[in-house]
Amino acid sequence: MRYGVCGYPPIFTKVLLLFAVRTQSLQNWGNLMYTLGALLLSALLLGAVVSVIESVLHLVGAHSVISKLPIIGAHLSLIIAIGMVWWLKMNPIAGWGVTFSDDWMTYAANGAIILGMIPVKDAVINMVNKGLRA
Repeated sequence: MRYGVCGYPPIFTKVLLLFAVRTQSLQNWGNLMYTLGALLLSALLLGAVVSVIESVLHLVGAHSVISKLPIIGAHLSLIIAIGMVWWLKMNPIAGWGVTFSDDWMTYAANGAIILGMIPVKDAVINMVNKGLRA
C-alpha cells in the first residue's frame, strides 16, 4: 500500500483535509455575522454623514450647484460613501475574503456596498420595531 507524504494512506489524508476545511468554514461563520453587523452599522453611520453633509451644503448654498452637475449631483451619496470609507480606512468586506489589487478599488467597492446596505439596514430596523411591538 502506498502512503502519502505524512505517512498515512491518501484516502485518510483526504478525509482529514475535508474535515479541516469544513471545520474552518464553520469557525468563520461567526466572522461573517460580525461583518454583516459591521456593514449595517456602517450604513447607519453613512446615513448620518450624508444628512450632515447635505445640510451643510444647503446652509452654504452649494447644494443646488452640486446637484446640477451631471455625474456628481446624481451620485453624491456614493461619493460621500467612498470618501467616508477612505477617511476611516474601512474594509468591512475583507471579513468575507474579498480583496482587491489596488487601494482605490477597495475604497470604491466598500463605499458602494455600504451605500447598498442602507435599504437592508432600514429593513432590519423595521423588523426589530415590529418585533418589539408584538
